[in-house]
Amino acid sequence: MCKGDVITAINGVPIEDEVDFEFHAAQPELEVDFMRKNRRRSALLHRTPCDFLGIVPAPQPIRQCTNNCIFCFVNQLPPRLRKTLYIKDEDVSYSFRLGNYLTLSSAGKAELDKIIHRGLSPLYISVHATDTQVRKRMLRNRRAPDIVKQLAYLGAHGINFHTQIVACAGINDGAVLDQSLQALCALPGGLLSVAVVPVGLTKYHTGGLQPLTVQEAKAICELVSSRGNADARRHKRRRLFCADELYIKADIPLPAGDYYEEYPQIENGVGLIRQLLDEWDTAKSNLNSNGRRRRRHYLLVTSLSAYPFFRSISAELNSLIAPVTLSVLGVANSLFGPTVTVAGLLGGRDVLKAINSRQQRYAGIFIPEVILNVNSATLDGFSQRRMQRLSRSPLIFTHTLTEVIAHVNTT
Repeated sequence: MCKGDVITAINGVPIEDEVDFEFHAAQPELEVDFMRKNRRRSALLHRTPCDFLGIVPAPQPIRQCTNNCIFCFVNQLPPRLRKTLYIKDEDVSYSFRLGNYLTLSSAGKAELDKIIHRGLSPLYISVHATDTQVRKRMLRNRRAPDIVKQLAYLGAHGINFHTQIVACAGINDGAVLDQSLQALCALPGGLLSVAVVPVGLTKYHTGGLQPLTVQEAKAICELVSSRGNADARRHKRRRLFCADELYIKADIPLPAGDYYEEYPQIENGVGLIRQLLDEWDTAKSNLNSNGRRRRRHYLLVTSLSAYPFFRSISAELNSLIAPVTLSVLGVANSLFGPTVTVAGLLGGRDVLKAINSRQQRYAGIFIPEVILNVNSATLDGFSQRRMQRLSRSPLIFTHTLTEVIAHVNTT
């Protein structure tokens, strides 16, 4: 086979995408039908275990979302960002491979059967509300099917799923949220976790939604805790979680580490701060506080929501590693507006403006690696190299607090 060939079937089964190919190409004997320059051809291939055939599928078009959700973050983006940021995907393969959330709003029985046949599990599914009318209103999709029936069907056929509910004040909180949690917990199978996260609103939002108030966030935390505790007693593990932002907004202490089980929703902002605090507890017990160090000053950049936690850690750390010091800088988000306070949505321009406003030069400035994509670029298009060129101090991109501590503790 050659570059540019289009595989149409394997062993008589039509191939529609890369997941289809990988699923059916796992068989030992393969009769591959393909098109080459508008001519039908076939090849008989023998595959041994761990043999990938040397066939690399070309990138496939992403299946686009047909909803127009009232809280859609893509609709709230400023202009002139990376083109890929404006793609609203509703792609099952991306949900399975990357943990992207999809709504299943355009999935009929044939699509669900295809998921089951492929064994695409676990999936990540946005529920938002199990009340179909509320959900249709939130998705702005009058044809959205009953999500509970869809989940029940998938679960009955061995497909597991993580779910999320984006909480919007006055729409799917309160009694609607309670109903949703009860309905999800009552599913006979498939449910792995539920994450309740606050609606994210940028300064470009025009739909009239408002950020959750302290009282609304507190009510959500209390409801999820109550329903989650009851569900955990029945299932011997916790499946209902609140995002860190909700606890911070409600001024409620974060749960202990065992609350988060195996952190199934950490990519959704559930347990990041607790993991950070536990990481610090482990790291400081291994800290060499008697080493001889040169006097050096470092700066750690973080988001406004994480700033109080890092500031507390740095105060304790500085007492252990003197004369080395670590200062913390919380960066306000002008790219998306003041209501966006998480590190993953910081732009390169805001970070550079904040660090260059400091008069002091540092031995190193720690930047959260989460602001970069796989191509090492920020949301607003600043490459890692460009940021370093525009900074007066060396930049050190780090993924964990342990990396920061290891660096300052050995200088």
